[in-house]
Amino acid sequence: TRQEAATVVKCKLHYQESGKCAVNDDGPRVMSTPYARGLFSLLLSPDFAQFLETLTGIKGVIADTAFQGSGFHQTLPGGALAIHTDFHLNKRLMLTRRINVFLYLNPDWEDHFGGDLELWSVTKKSAQTSVPKPHRRLANIAPKWGRLVVFTTGERTFHGHPMPLNTTHRNRRSI
Repeated sequence: TRQEAATVVKCKLHYQESGKCAVNDDGPRVMSTPYARGLFSLLLSPDFAQFLETLTGIKGVIADTAFQGSGFHQTLPGGALAIHTDFHLNKRLMLTRRINVFLYLNPDWEDHFGGDLELWSVTKKSAQTSVPKPHRRLANIAPKWGRLVVFTTGERTFHGHPMPLNTTHRNRRSI
């Protein structure tokens, strides 16, 4: 419920970085409610893959049904996520990650809580190297309830929310 989404919930970690945790398996914790199953059914559907193909121009989109790098994510109060690029090869499926999709689940999120997704460019000098470096922030996107963010991703797609959450009572949540 919206009320439950507004409270801090301790999470059993599959991984953690500066207060970010995820439940990214397809087991009972991820699919424990009909709401979660319905939402994931939509996001993993052929219709949504077609929508992403049309939106991005990338053909042959395949959903991440193994939840490798996807699933429920939350940042705990005071947590942050450094500017980074994501892994690109799903070794289990031998597929390349090409699109990121974030759906924010933060009702009544206030701007002063922080947690904005930041998208960054690469330096001109490092753009053609094997180790690109972030250069400057291009966009800030607030993690408001129901906001869907879609962007193509690759070795030079830097993103994160590097400023610690400015809240003691709210988690920043997304799928």
